[in-house]
Amino acid sequence: MFPFLLVALIVACSAETGAPPRPTAAVSVSATAPVAGQTGDGVLLIWHRSGGIAGFCDVLVASTGGEVQAGTCNAEPRVLRLTDAERLQLQTWAARYGRVVIAIGDPAVADALFTSLEMDGLGTAQPTESEQQQMLDWAQVVYERTMTP
Repeated sequence: MFPFLLVALIVACSAETGAPPRPTAAVSVSATAPVAGQTGDGVLLIWHRSGGIAGFCDVLVASTGGEVQAGTCNAEPRVLRLTDAERLQLQTWAARYGRVVIAIGDPAVADALFTSLEMDGLGTAQPTESEQQQMLDWAQVVYERTMTP
């Protein structure tokens, strides 16, 4: 398990100031917060969604080892396991892609929704726009499944 991931979930959203965070700010604000990369449990994928009219502040941290932690900012994360299909998909991306940073949002809009995803894979390729969207969609689906009681 990643006991230090709770720190990432709290740090990722505690510094929210209304402006969308930079893609790496959500995961590397603190020296104890994890960064997208390799751990003892494999490659980490970190997804963050903030802003919007609903005031989202959601974080997902998934490992190729199979663990997933998800939660809203400043709340205790839910910890579950990836399904076999989810884990296989994450492992495939981790093997294929190198450093991936996806940031979507418009800081010029007052109620802008900002979404970011980071992963330090083991490969050298970069995802196409379509593959980036697949990664974002995957993370949101895993987040929603994890947060459903």
